[in-house]
Amino acid sequence: MNSFSYEDFECWQEARELMYRIYKCFQEELDNHCESPLVECMIDAVLSMMEKVLGGWSSASTEEFVDYLEKARPLCMRLMAFLQVSADQKEITPEQHAPLKVQCQKTLKCVEDYLATLQKPPDGAADSDPP
Repeated sequence: MNSFSYEDFECWQEARELMYRIYKCFQEELDNHCESPLVECMIDAVLSMMEKVLGGWSSASTEEFVDYLEKARPLCMRLMAFLQVSADQKEITPEQHAPLKVQCQKTLKCVEDYLATLQKPPDGAADSDPP
């Protein structure tokens, strides 16, 4: 469906940046194989989100693309909830939480903006009267 590389797809770039930041934040725990279940849930959520974004990019139709991105949206919101719990439990500092939250919001906005673009009726379609 797409004539450009998934690596050029902004939603992919934002999701990938989010994954990078989460790994960086929890690098010590991951290196020592002592990550908490919450960290595992966050990594699972962001990997699943990346998978949905990539699935959408590689889909055969606009409807399928929309379906994949609609599945990525709640994963991003889930990740924001995990990040908040992690901050509340003092697993991460406010200084670590803030940029992760911002990147999560950027990723969610990117997905929502692209969804809006895909769901927008073609020019003139909304203006035409039924026969």
